[in-house]
Amino acid sequence: MKFRQLAVFGAVALVCSFAVVARSAETGKERYERAKPALEKAKLTLEQGVEAAMKKVPEGKAVEAETKLEQGRAIFEVEMVSGTEHREVRIDAATGEVLSVEEQPESRKNKRELEEEKTENEAATTSKTTLAEAIQIAREEVKNGKAFDVCFHRRNGKLAVGVELFDGSMIKAVHIDPQTGKVLEVKEESIK
Repeated sequence: MKFRQLAVFGAVALVCSFAVVARSAETGKERYERAKPALEKAKLTLEQGVEAAMKKVPEGKAVEAETKLEQGRAIFEVEMVSGTEHREVRIDAATGEVLSVEEQPESRKNKRELEEEKTENEAATTSKTTLAEAIQIAREEVKNGKAFDVCFHRRNGKLAVGVELFDGSMIKAVHIDPQTGKVLEVKEESIK
């Protein structure tokens, strides 16, 4: 009986680990395809969505933002960090209305999410460049780009800000040093 329970547990753990790897291996094109319908409906920019979240949670620092479509409505989801508390602020991308502010409970997080949170906590306490500023820097680099995803992440072991923008038929990922605000690299990926 114990062997059977262990086998079932092992199979479930294996499936879950594949799901985490699949999500982390998602390409810019796949993220864009998910964001595209929302980008078409959004009247505001992702930068404006981040600024609205910062006004709603003024004691927090934005560490991640994405554009998505929920029930036919364009939404900006912005993760805010205050101390070690993480909140998700949902903004209507057409009106700028704050739809909700929710705490993200510790108990529901998997290992990958906890590791991301560690990076986000570091970004919230050490970064000199805000997400809104990073989006602005990326838009200056990619003149006609429309930002749809931005987050702090590790790049070659160091903290960086990644901004993904749609520019015609290309996804451009602009990596920025959060201490200096300087562009580290611009990568292109075709969406065709």
